[in-house]
Amino acid sequence: GWRPSDPTDPAWYEPGQFAGLVRAYLAAGRGSVSVREFVAEFAGLAGTKVRASVLSACGLTGAPLASLAAGGQLDRAALARLHRAMIDAARRIKPERLGIVGEAALTSGFRAARYKRSTGTADGLPYVAEVAFGLLSPDSPRELTVAVNRTPMPGVPFDFLRDALADALVGHGDPVALAVSVAIPRAGFTYRGKSRLTLPGEVERAVSDAVGFVCAPWTKEVKRLHREHRAG
Repeated sequence: GWRPSDPTDPAWYEPGQFAGLVRAYLAAGRGSVSVREFVAEFAGLAGTKVRASVLSACGLTGAPLASLAAGGQLDRAALARLHRAMIDAARRIKPERLGIVGEAALTSGFRAARYKRSTGTADGLPYVAEVAFGLLSPDSPRELTVAVNRTPMPGVPFDFLRDALADALVGHGDPVALAVSVAIPRAGFTYRGKSRLTLPGEVERAVSDAVGFVCAPWTKEVKRLHREHRAG
């Protein structure tokens, strides 16, 4: 699987983040590093020919990284050309390389377990979304576990997940265990304290659809009980 120390895909960086990376290099006294050496640190760009092509495309052949900040200010146009050329030439990292937790691990100890995994690319970012469902003892409250890049998150970190649980008729007091794992190179925070996250729309839909799938038997049973109660 992919590790944080492995080369990254330049497509994972938004323009401002890419500029911030170059600024960090310069602030660390690495301005004498060539743009050629900088480019080689990204996935699929270590080859001699591909680096030469990237540098030629943006007019930076033989240039030091410091040339991107003449006069102490970052040259945003030059950075944009470099970033675009790197994205066009880089090798995309497959979603599976981000790591898969797997059905056995996510459903361990679950009763009537169900599991769903989705992989893909959204907004240039590979992702893996996994959701597992299980039943608890009748008097147990809901247990919800959410992890992003193997890091547990407090509460319900995605607003869309609240809607997905509501649609599946899974409430706080229901004896249901639900585990959600998302692996993605970049997730945005919407509130201070990093308690709310945003994901690309495609990933949100993948997670929501997976919640609906794994909870389908539960949802069907709850609806049946509601009908019986009304007929009562």
